Amino acid sequence: MAEGEFNQNLEKTLSEMEIDGNFKKAAEAPPAPESAPEKALERVRPAFEIKEEVVRPPVMPKKPLPASAQTVAEPLPKSQLQHQVEGVLEEGMASVYLKLSPEKRAEFKKAGEETALKITKMLQQAVLKIKEVFHLIFKWLKIIPGASKYFLEQEAKIKSDRILALKKRMEKK
Repeated sequence: MAEGEFNQNLEKTLSEMEIDGNFKKAAEAPPAPESAPEKALERVRPAFEIKEEVVRPPVMPKKPLPASAQTVAEPLPKSQLQHQVEGVLEEGMASVYLKLSPEKRAEFKKAGEETALKITKMLQQAVLKIKEVFHLIFKWLKIIPGASKYFLEQEAKIKSDRILALKKRMEKK
């Protein structure tokens, strides 16, 4: 702005003022524009003042699902060797299996399948550690409630010997 324009604006402003120092409000003067950030805050403020309640679903205590309702991963296809190992483990166990409660049956069956899978992997290796096979079978048989230790050892020994015979037949082929 040039100095001349500044003086004219100053004189105009002074003429609008009263002599005693109070400012007159010009009826035609528009209200002073507010700065953009203040306007934005006024628009946003009401949104912050609204209290939203977060509704969360009630927390249910975790209970184990019944065996029939649990989702079971689809079993992998079994090899012929694994079927043979399972056959060896099943021999003579039908009467014992039928005497078990439904929960123990499910546990016994699952542990038996896992044991058969581990033994199958061991059979596919070059060297078979028969002591490890014995311990796997013994651990599986310990699920049977009320069975004597000597019975379990005898059954584990018989089944370990049959697994060893299976390994020898595999090597001959």
